[in-house]
Amino acid sequence: EIMKKIIFTLVLFVTGFGFCQNKILITLQEGNFTVTDSEISSQFEITDSGLNQILNNYTASYDHEVVASCSSKIMITTTLPTSQNTSNFINDLNAYDAVVLDAQIIGSNSNCGYCFDILNITLVDNNIGSFQSLNNSIVQTNNTALNTLFQMYNVFEYGNGNQGQITRCNCNINDLKTSLQNLNSVIANVNIGSCGVVWLLKNENFVKQNSEIFPNPFNSTFEISNKETITNYNLYDVVGKEIVNSNSKAVLDSKTEALKTGVYLLELTFESSKKQITKLIKN
Repeated sequence: EIMKKIIFTLVLFVTGFGFCQNKILITLQEGNFTVTDSEISSQFEITDSGLNQILNNYTASYDHEVVASCSSKIMITTTLPTSQNTSNFINDLNAYDAVVLDAQIIGSNSNCGYCFDILNITLVDNNIGSFQSLNNSIVQTNNTALNTLFQMYNVFEYGNGNQGQITRCNCNINDLKTSLQNLNSVIANVNIGSCGVVWLLKNENFVKQNSEIFPNPFNSTFEISNKETITNYNLYDVVGKEIVNSNSKAVLDSKTEALKTGVYLLELTFESSKKQITKLIKN
């Protein structure tokens, strides 16, 4: 019940709300542009003066707790009044590339609440075209032809090198899809999909981080370094579906080993009845 109060997707607008404001998703560069709130690990305040100035110029507000179901990037969702020019706002954000990786409108639908487009890619050979590194925020793989396309289309996210990886770009995603389909010696299949955005709410039962979780991202299991005895482990996907509810770390480990690549939320309950929630990323 507590988790239902904490996690929700904005599927429906409050009456009249959807007609007067737009939602813009901002993906941040790697860097310290936000500060984390002590009560919940995903809550933040924007600390970059340049980004704050752009928001102020357009009287845009932002949500302080957000997680995307398919991305490990730090994201901010902003609310823009329709009295402001959306195209100019997005252009100004994307031009501020020292901080902003990408800015785009996110839409609402019945399948995933608020969503943004991604590409799901399947490789002909998982060893050809696998992720290697980031170079000036552009994905580098072990395939020259794929690197050329990624440079051309400003691809900044490319999963973790597994088949079916998620791809995002600062570009027209349909154009990128067409170019990838033409690279059929490397790409077996590519489809446009949707990634959902979830907002987290603060709760008085939550406290500052008492435990450290490492590694995060993780491959199969992770360790928890805690100062207080943990009495229960609850693991959820980002739309609030419960995957694990157990007082045993061994049970949690057995479930995390079988998880698909993605983003999850771990709720720890302590002996004092206080709780901590942390965003987990499975590679």
